[in-house]
Amino acid sequence: AAGAAFRAVRVASPPAATGSSPLRDLAAGWTEFASRPWVWIVVLQFMIVNAVWSGGVKVLGPAVADETIGRGLWGVVLSAETLGAVVGGLLAARWQPRRALLFGVSLTAMDALPLLTLGYAPTVPFLLPAMFLTGLALEQFGVAWEVSLQQNIPPEKLARVYSYDALGSFIALPIGETAAGPLAAMVGTRPALAGGAVLVAAACLTAISVPGVRTLTRH
Repeated sequence: AAGAAFRAVRVASPPAATGSSPLRDLAAGWTEFASRPWVWIVVLQFMIVNAVWSGGVKVLGPAVADETIGRGLWGVVLSAETLGAVVGGLLAARWQPRRALLFGVSLTAMDALPLLTLGYAPTVPFLLPAMFLTGLALEQFGVAWEVSLQQNIPPEKLARVYSYDALGSFIALPIGETAAGPLAAMVGTRPALAGGAVLVAAACLTAISVPGVRTLTRH
């Protein structure tokens, strides 16, 4: 469906840049990315959040489910995150705060909730709302992030900034997935999940301490 939608998009081809090359384009994109602290600090935040989430929920989560609620109910719990994302998207379509980035970044602290629930109350009545609220919060952040980038990055540089955003945000996923098992074996599953929750909260607090994140406003 997404591919079909993109095929229907028609845009004018920009004139070829004089002296352009992949290395120059990479350098120009890095300059644009690095010159805005509110951009790269949020990307750093999500390096941590994504690593912890991939390791804690995707790797340790099924192991905890095997010992508690079972894989079938674990699938139901995961679906609650998707439902939360749908509700979050509908809410974002109707309302966004003026300081959307601050609002969205603050909500990412909600990622700590499923980790703590898996560690200390791994039951369906607690896991379902934890995952639902996380999905809702992440969708709110996603909309705020996209709006912030598109309103504040020059259109001709936007794709390059997106490239560094994607690289920084997702490069830590395999690290989190690889480290989760050995870490849990070394310190225990509950301490590993609790430590991940602390890292998520610390990354969120660090991001909102940056003036650019706190003061950026939606046009």
